Amino acid sequence: MYRYLILTICLCLGMSLHGNAQQSIKELRKQADRQYVNKRFRQALTIYEQILDIRADAPINRYYLANAYFETGKLARARKEFIRLLNTDKNADKIIYLHLAKIYHLESNYKEAIRFYKLFLRSKGQHHDLSPYAIDQIKRCGSGIQTQYAEQLAYVDNLGQNINSAYQEWLPVFSPNQSQKIYFSSNRFGSVGGMRNSKHEPDKLYGFFRSDMYASEQVQGVW
Repeated sequence: MYRYLILTICLCLGMSLHGNAQQSIKELRKQADRQYVNKRFRQALTIYEQILDIRADAPINRYYLANAYFETGKLARARKEFIRLLNTDKNADKIIYLHLAKIYHLESNYKEAIRFYKLFLRSKGQHHDLSPYAIDQIKRCGSGIQTQYAEQLAYVDNLGQNINSAYQEWLPVFSPNQSQKIYFSSNRFGSVGGMRNSKHEPDKLYGFFRSDMYASEQVQGVW
């Protein structure tokens, strides 16, 4: 009798834990989707990965996951997820071809990029809103193939975490008075005004940092 009682208790505990896990995944998925829709891709990705740690086959929006990887610069992971979608879902939106084309384009794999731009055009047709964009990118890839092995005229370099963060930096200008000082704009964490939504109201949950002006000075070769 005691054996049956213990078995019943174990089964009940197992069902309870499973139910709690399912509820936890459901709530986390809602949070992640909400962050994604509000274009907070880094935050959305963190939650999606948390869900997959709980359950590898959790029913999450795989398109959102793939695009969150893309938007946060994790191109290899994004490519893997987009290809997985194409291979496992016959009804997957063929806009994925365009995403894959962009990834290959960013990786300077121009021939593969052209192939996927053309797949997108074939699947969506010439009258799709993004077709002119795809056609233009094919031309750019053609130019890339021609110049890929030409003599290098400029270098792109990461100046370190004090300047190049996970956020956006743009419009760098060297000081006219100090050759080792640079000014630039960035919407990084901590920018004046805090996180604000599309109505410019304070919003710590779904808001974004607005651009601010920053300065950095090079000391002994380090910015």
